[in-house]
Amino acid sequence: MRCPCKGRILAISGLYEGNALQGVDAKGRVAIPAQFRTVIERNAEGPDARTIVVAKHPDLPCLRAYDTSWSQLNHERIDGREVAADDGADYRRQKEQSFGNVDRAVFDPAGRFVLHGLLKRKAKIDDLAFFAGAGRTFNIWSPTVLLAAPEADAETREWCEYYLELRGAKA
Repeated sequence: MRCPCKGRILAISGLYEGNALQGVDAKGRVAIPAQFRTVIERNAEGPDARTIVVAKHPDLPCLRAYDTSWSQLNHERIDGREVAADDGADYRRQKEQSFGNVDRAVFDPAGRFVLHGLLKRKAKIDDLAFFAGAGRTFNIWSPTVLLAAPEADAETREWCEYYLELRGAKA
């Protein structure tokens, strides 16, 4: 894949596909689904192989998470826009949203990480978190918020309902 910013070739080792419902403990620990952990470790080798970046999703009432290689690609994409943009304020806002208002979380071999308290509160995540693949990123939803969000994909809501039924949980 050719990066539209600077013409570099970028290798995409894996995409985030699928979904899962995970428990969240009282300290905010939650396990990244195994299929997502594999992608994270493949995409971000070296010291960042067990690090994710988590932020408030820019358009949906959930969190967006990704590996550190996506951070670099996103930075280059935004930098490319700055060169073409007339308005530097939009560029600065995008930089703050993409790189300042995030949490870098390290996860253990079982995939557990601590969901930052402010992000947990912003997404209204309580004792369950629904992970949904979105290609180069993945979303982390409160099941209650997901099921009530008209802007959320109907099929994603259906998957969440199914997993809640399997757990005997209510949203």
